[in-house]
Amino acid sequence: MSKCVLIDGDSLCYLGSSEDSVQQLIEKVDNKIQAILEFAKATDYAVFVSKGRYFRHSISKTVGKEESYKANRVYNKDSHDKLLKEYLIYKYKANHQDGVEADDLLKLYISSN
Repeated sequence: MSKCVLIDGDSLCYLGSSEDSVQQLIEKVDNKIQAILEFAKATDYAVFVSKGRYFRHSISKTVGKEESYKANRVYNKDSHDKLLKEYLIYKYKANHQDGVEADDLLKLYISSN
């Protein structure tokens, strides 16, 4: 019996630290995906990533606790998240859609299957 694991690839892009080289970050991503597959005893996977801006960016500066949950996040200017997302798309055929965040895309995938 086959078993498919669904992976929110956005979280994988933040595994490393600012001291890690790009190669080290890629190795961490590969190792984490392998660990997930082994833990779940999965024979298949689907990875989802966010690309570009999506609707939550438009509400991130809105006043009010519920709507401004991303307003106080600090992003590292040296972050390699865009590069890692491209890597996930290239190597793992990560799914992405303009204007849709990875976890929302994952939910859409689940509801359509």
